[in-house]
Amino acid sequence: MYGGSRLRALRIDLRLSVRDVEARSHAYAEARVDKRFRISHSWLSRLESGSLVPNIFAFESLSIVYRIPMEHLIALYHSDHVDVPLMAGLLDSLRATVRLFAPPAQAPGRTFSATLSAGFDLRQTTLLGTLEQLFNPVPQDLLALPIDYPLPYGYIGSDGSPYMIEPGAVVWLDTRRTKIGSGWLRGQVECPLFFVELRSGYACGWCEVRDGKVLLHSGPLLSDVRRVMAFRDIDVIGQVRNVMLKLQIEHVKMK
Repeated sequence: MYGGSRLRALRIDLRLSVRDVEARSHAYAEARVDKRFRISHSWLSRLESGSLVPNIFAFESLSIVYRIPMEHLIALYHSDHVDVPLMAGLLDSLRATVRLFAPPAQAPGRTFSATLSAGFDLRQTTLLGTLEQLFNPVPQDLLALPIDYPLPYGYIGSDGSPYMIEPGAVVWLDTRRTKIGSGWLRGQVECPLFFVELRSGYACGWCEVRDGKVLLHSGPLLSDVRRVMAFRDIDVIGQVRNVMLKLQIEHVKMK
C-alpha cells in the first residue's frame, strides 16, 4: 500500500469525508493566518490516488486534522508496516454532542455539548475509572443527573465494537457479574455481553467457555467468533448492563 492509499485508509477509519478534511484544514490555516495550510477536497483526492506528494504544510495540516504526529504521516511514505496511533492531545479541544440513554426516566434522549479530554483516543475501547478521563471538564448537565450507576464505565471505540453497540457509546458495567458460562446461549436476550481486559487492551463482546478456552464473539451468533483466548489472557471487568450515553463528534477547536 502506497502513501496515498494509507492516507485514504486513515481518513476512512476516522470517518472523515474529503469535505470534512477541507473544512478543518481551512480552519487550521485561518488560525495560523497562512493559506498554505489549506487543503482542498479535490487536491486531497489526487493525493490519495497517488498523483501528488504532500509538502510540509500539507503534512502539518493533516497531522492536526487526523490527530496524529506529523512524523507518523511522513512515515506512511517510507514504510510498509506503520502503526498509526491517534494523538488527540495535538488538538486544543474536541467537542461532542452527548446523547443520554440511561435512567432516570427524564434523561433518555436528552442531549448536550461537551469537551473531551485532550489525548483521549476515540478509536480505542477502554475502561473509564472516572468521567474526567473522557470529559474536560465533566459537563454540569451530566453531573446534575441522579444516575445511580457506579463506576467503572466502558467506552466502546471503533477498534472492534460489538454488534448492536455503536462506536462512541459509554456503557455501564456490573462488576458483580464476571462469570462466563460454558456453551452458547442462543438469542440476543440470553447472551451476556461482557467488557474484558486483554493483554493488548480492552474489548467488548459476547463470551463463552469452550474446550477450556474463552471465545469472544462480535455478535450473538455462534459463528461470530472474534478471538479465542486462554483464561490467563483475559480478565472480565463486568457484564454490560446499559448504554449510558453516546458521543457524536461536533468539531475541532484549533488554537
